[in-house]
Amino acid sequence: MRGIFFVTIALSALVVAGCGSDPTDEAADAGAATESAPVAVSAPATESSPTAVSAPATESAPAAPVPETAPCAPGASIEDQKATLAATANAQFQGNTTENLPRLPYGADVRDHRQGGLWVVIEFRGDELKTVAEKKAALDRQMADAYAAIFGAGCEDLKWVDLAGLQKAIVKVGMMGDPAMPQVPVFKTRMTAEEAKEIDWDNRDSLDFNDIWKTLLLNPRWRQELEETGGN
Repeated sequence: MRGIFFVTIALSALVVAGCGSDPTDEAADAGAATESAPVAVSAPATESSPTAVSAPATESAPAAPVPETAPCAPGASIEDQKATLAATANAQFQGNTTENLPRLPYGADVRDHRQGGLWVVIEFRGDELKTVAEKKAALDRQMADAYAAIFGAGCEDLKWVDLAGLQKAIVKVGMMGDPAMPQVPVFKTRMTAEEAKEIDWDNRDSLDFNDIWKTLLLNPRWRQELEETGGN
C-alpha cells in the first residue's frame, strides 16, 4: 500500500507540473493578443495651389463684325448727324477684349463744340498683350479704322474726333497707397476734319498715323519703354 501511495503522489506532481504555464510564454502570448493594429497616419496636407494668373494674350481678340451704318444724308440736321456719328463710332468697337471685357464701356459722346460744329469723343478698351509695343500697335490699328469710318460717314458738321485707349496701368492710390492696376486712358489722339481730308484712307495700313494725328496723351511708362525698344 505504501508503494502505491508514493506512486500516486508522484503522478499527481507530474500532472500539476504539466498543467502549469511558463510566465515567459504567457507574457509573449498576451503581447501578441493585445498588440494593436498600426494607426493609420494621414499624409501631410499639401499646400494649396497658387491662384492661377492669366498670362497676357499673344494676339488681339478676333475683331467682331462691324455692323453697317448709313452715312449722313446731304443737308442732314445736327441731331441726325449726331445720331449717325454715334452709331458709326459705336459700330467700330463691337465685341470683347482678350480679357473678355466689352470693347466699348460707354457709348460714343457726340457734342456741340464751342467753336462750332460737332466733336466726337470715344473711350475704348484695348487688348492686354505681352509688350507695350504690341499694345500700342493694336491701339494704332483700332484708332485708324475708327477715324476712317467716322470721317467717312460724310457728316458735314463734324469738326474733330478724340479717341482714347484704356489699358491696365500702374497708378498710386493716395500718397501712401499701394500701387493698383486699373484700366485708365494710356493713349489719346485727336484728328480734325481738315487733316482727315488729306489722308488716303484706302491705303491707311501703309501710313504711320503717329505722324498724322495729334497725340494728346501717352502713358509715361509706355513712352519710356517705346523709346528704349525703338517703337512709337
